[in-house]
Amino acid sequence: FDKAIANYEKLLTINIKPEITERFGYSLDQAFVNLGVSYLATENNAKACNSFKKVGDKTNFKVRNYLINFCK
Repeated sequence: FDKAIANYEKLLTINIKPEITERFGYSLDQAFVNLGVSYLATENNAKACNSFKKVGDKTNFKVRNYLINFCK
């Protein structure tokens, strides 16, 4: 998971237009979710919650359960 975190952090520092990532079937939201899950796996809940919150709040079903279960 540490290698995944390093790679996702690199990906998210690049200024990529959303329409380009979506054309390839991948969204930045999914990158933030994957990064958050990787942070959870390494017991870094604070960073995981920050990553999930970049996708949305408890009304966004992509991250709702993560926010409810891991973020206080």
